[in-house]
Amino acid sequence: MANQKKVKQSRFPQDASIIPLKFQHAAAIVVIFLSLIIFFHEVVFDGKVFVAADNIAAKSFQTMLDDAEQQGIFPLWNPYIFCGMPGYASLSISVERNFDISAVLLNYTIKVFNFIINSSEVGWELFYYLLLGIGVYWFVYDRVNSKIAGMIAGLAVMHSTRVVILIVVGHMTKVPVIAFFPFIFLILERLRDKFNLALSLVLVVLVHFMFLPGHIQMIFYCYFALLVYYLFFLIRAFIKKEQWLGIVRSGVIFAGATGLAFVMTGDQYFSTLEYSKYSMRGSDPIVQSQQHQEKEGTNGGLDYEYATNWSFSPGEVFTFLIPSWHGFGSAVPYQGPETQNRPARLPLYFGPMPQTDAPEYM
Repeated sequence: MANQKKVKQSRFPQDASIIPLKFQHAAAIVVIFLSLIIFFHEVVFDGKVFVAADNIAAKSFQTMLDDAEQQGIFPLWNPYIFCGMPGYASLSISVERNFDISAVLLNYTIKVFNFIINSSEVGWELFYYLLLGIGVYWFVYDRVNSKIAGMIAGLAVMHSTRVVILIVVGHMTKVPVIAFFPFIFLILERLRDKFNLALSLVLVVLVHFMFLPGHIQMIFYCYFALLVYYLFFLIRAFIKKEQWLGIVRSGVIFAGATGLAFVMTGDQYFSTLEYSKYSMRGSDPIVQSQQHQEKEGTNGGLDYEYATNWSFSPGEVFTFLIPSWHGFGSAVPYQGPETQNRPARLPLYFGPMPQTDAPEYM
């Protein structure tokens, strides 16, 4: 009887066989890892750091965190800002969640990675970059059955302009969120084919890891992307009269995994929800701006203009293909006649946002 199992056909020529088949996955991951270390060699080997405003500001929390560690307490409050303010609830500080077994295992893995590259200062950030590259590699390999294509995709995403600059400008918690997205996407694709309990449980843990950094904006983007993904395949299934139960099954499992993962991180997010009505984003400022005073019927929170200053406008979409469509970022190194031959950083961005560090070039 013929084997009815569907055999995945590669859309690319067969990968080169210079490396033995059983070592090819490992070799691809090593290439991704080495590219990361070489690109960031100055911070790994030379002890350099990124001097960005957010990086410097984060150092102000270190004294409080060291005090809490010495006293063996979980810091919920920051006593050094505004005569004291919620720290855990405002998502401004985070410490190891020793009561969370999965988080402990993740932190232990990061410490091992830090030991391997001998860089505790930036090692945890590079760990998530590596995780992102590996995740994209596995996802693309699973889709097209080509290790070379997967490796190129992993390198391209990991080193893409907007992703690689996040560590430079100090947006440290964005990469830890998107690092798990390719793995989540891969599992959801597998669950479209058939139900798998083990993968479903792994999905819960991965979504939990995506929630841990507390970067709600990036989490929203990931869920918005998945919403588009499910809508596309559902509409396509109805138009082409294809099987749609697998799509629904995958979505229901993901919804359940989201609920369980949120419960696992609920102590953090419910604290943030409770605090939100007292924060600058949920209540009136002590001293209102002129713009805020001119508006009638405002119920507190940020002005619409302020809240949407960095929202992605339709015109910015062109930077996907042409990085210089709105300039080259807000502070480009320059030395020439305009600065009397002295090195300076010029604001060469002229798009709709107040400023930006790089285009969203793909």
